[in-house]
This record gives sequence, structure tokens and C-alpha cells, in this order.
Amino acid sequence: MNAATISNCLAALGAPPDGGLPGLLSRTTLERFEILQTPDLWGHDPADNSYWLAAGGPAPLPAASRHFLTAIEDVIAGAERLVDIASLEPFASGEFAAAIRRGLARAARRGQPLTVRLMYGRHRFVSQTDADFEAAIRDLTADLPADSPLRLHACRMETSNDQKRPSWNHAKIVAADGREAIVGGHNLWHPDYLGFAPVQAQTVQPKTLILYDAPPGTQFEKLGLGYAIMLRNLLGHFDAQVDLVPVHTY
Repeated sequence: MNAATISNCLAALGAPPDGGLPGLLSRTTLERFEILQTPDLWGHDPADNSYWLAAGGPAPLPAASRHFLTAIEDVIAGAERLVDIASLEPFASGEFAAAIRRGLARAARRGQPLTVRLMYGRHRFVSQTDADFEAAIRDLTADLPADSPLRLHACRMETSNDQKRPSWNHAKIVAADGREAIVGGHNLWHPDYLGFAPVQAQTVQPKTLILYDAPPGTQFEKLGLGYAIMLRNLLGHFDAQVDLVPVHTY
């Protein structure tokens, strides 16, 4: 499908030529789409723990993981008026919390009013309390001055109280000003994504997608790569340039 065909489809839906249909779709571009992955341990010997454990303590994070944390920090730091963060409980921990904290501090140093909206999907498989939630929010804002123009609104949300059919928000988003976002599969849990046998997670930045699979040596260790190839083939029908690259080279 080429650009003219897409434009004709939008016109048939009544979309204006320079935008999308509010509440239905937004016009975008597929001129470039890159796939990232973390922690980029393809082919790593599962018996080799050097990626997370070194003599005397934890090893430095893989380059791909450090890059992803930097992306989170930079999106938040670059916000001019609004930051949206959505994730699943448990609350942001370890280096994920540190990246958010650094991003907020950098944004606040500009001295401009900034609204931050933080939402955690609350589910029934964790035991964190409201006191834990308050402590986690205070930790994220620990580096902000008392007179910071930043205003943070935070909540825990469960979308159904039905005991037989509970549901909760499962979004994983870090967004700035409605123009730049990281969207995908990373929860903000240090032990699961940055520690021993980390999950490889998929997350999209504009024109970027991170695809993940299970740890090396397990049944689904190549699943993310398979999805990446299928997605590249699909997007190829839209005159899109798609590159499959390790995240540390992005």
C-alpha cells in the first residue's frame, strides 16, 4: 500500500488532508521504523552470569539496558508542559526509578511549569499498600527542590471490582507533551528487566520498536525476533524503511 492509497483511505473516512480523525486515528509517517531490543543477550550462554554478577557485586548493566534507561530519562527531561507515565504494579524500582527521578530533576531545572501524571495498574497479585505507594512517589520526587514548578498527580487504578472478573490497566507508557513517547512491554521493575535472567521487552519510541523474548536457553528465546521479522514484512507493504538492529547500535 503506497502513500496515495493511504491518503485515499483517509479521505474516504472524512479525514482532513493535514491531520487525523479526533478520537479515531491520527496521521503519522512510516518513513522509518527501527526495532530495538533489551538486554540484547542473543546467543548468550545461560550458564554465564557475567552480564549481571561480577566479583564483589552486581555487574554493569548491558549497553542495551543502559540505552533504554537513558531514553526514559531523556523523554521525561525533554517535556515542556506534560509528562505521562503508566505502568503496572509493583512500583518503579532500582535503575528505572532512578531514570525517572533524573528526568524529572532535569525538567524541573528549566523552571517552567510542568504537569506529571503517573498511573499504576493495580492488580491482586502484589501486596503493596497505599503507604508503599506514597513512599514510591516521594522517592521519584526526592531530587526536586521545594519550590519546583512541577506538579505530580499519581494514582493506582483497578478497572473492575468484580471478584470473578478483575481487570486493571496494563499500559506501559512514558510520554512527553503528546509528541514523543516510549510505549510497549517494559514494566518498571529492576529485578525482572535489569537483574538475573532479565526479560527482553518490547517498547516503542517514535519510529522505534523494542521486541522481546524469553531468556536465552528457554522455549521462546527467539519469539521476539520472529515477531520483528513478521512486522518488518508487514510494514514493507506501506513503503516503509524497516531496519532490524541491536539496541546498542541505535
